[in-house]
Amino acid sequence: MNSRSFLNTLLVVGLIGAIPQTYAKGKVFALVSKSVADQNFIDAFEGCQSEAVQYDDRCVHIGPNFGSHFMEQNRALESALEDPLDGIAISVTKGDYLAQNAVAKARARNIPIVTFDSDFPAGLTQMRSGYVGPDNREIGRRMGAMVKKLGRDRGEFCLMTADENDSNLNERILGIREQLSGSSEVSLSARLNGQNGWVESDKSPWLNGDSTSQALGQVEATLNDASIQVLMSVGAWPIADAGGYQDVLQRTDRQVQSNDTPIIVAATGSMREVDYRMLRNKLVHGLISIDFKAMGRASYHQLKRLNEGRSIAEYKSTSMNELVWFESSAPFNDW
Repeated sequence: MNSRSFLNTLLVVGLIGAIPQTYAKGKVFALVSKSVADQNFIDAFEGCQSEAVQYDDRCVHIGPNFGSHFMEQNRALESALEDPLDGIAISVTKGDYLAQNAVAKARARNIPIVTFDSDFPAGLTQMRSGYVGPDNREIGRRMGAMVKKLGRDRGEFCLMTADENDSNLNERILGIREQLSGSSEVSLSARLNGQNGWVESDKSPWLNGDSTSQALGQVEATLNDASIQVLMSVGAWPIADAGGYQDVLQRTDRQVQSNDTPIIVAATGSMREVDYRMLRNKLVHGLISIDFKAMGRASYHQLKRLNEGRSIAEYKSTSMNELVWFESSAPFNDW
């Protein structure tokens, strides 16, 4: 067993071991993340747990400790199923694999299931009762519209994502391509090639494997390619390490605050102080902020309703916030 597998096994055992075998009262709902170390999913868990305790229930947070990987997520859920669970909220990685394995086992036990953040792809949505989160296709469309709002209406661009299996990230990519091309006739397998004046780099999309360090290397390669005018990351990997990101910007030949710099926009979770600072200083040009705590709270309530035999809406929307550098307000005094 390699060290990564060993650590992940310890993680799963530790998490499941923390779930009591019997309960005096209350229900236990599992929040299954792509990574329990990801701050966005930590926020979702905190939202879930803060709601659950008000009703004498609890949420437990399970998933791989490292970057997102569908087999490790599946293994974590299968381990969790060894203990009683009253409902499962899962952020889907590779939907077809999960549907044939851990999720199929949960359904056989009639455990209520919802998805959050990342849904099952089309054709597999029957595996859950509902989805909680933002419209990921709309996130992509807003990112594309943001680029136009920032003054670029044509040119060469590059996308960044984590993995080709993440259904929510794939939806964001499709939304970007729809918005830029002006057409709904887009696909994941075909880059834009001149539609509406937009050409997608042959580097696109970068696949960073959910690794911040790899993402930073890809940002540097993008900035060193003079032909690329726009970089759009459908997640927060480039700016997760704000210091490393700024180091990359300083190493490149293109001035970050000049018109020669590619427009850089990204989807992210809750805004940090440093995110506002980078936005205000034009180190990043636009952000779509997604409320993961709201997803956690809503996931709990949807599972609670299902556990009580009540119906839920198939889609429970949660908020997102759009910020661009020339419209950003300054909530802090240390610019």
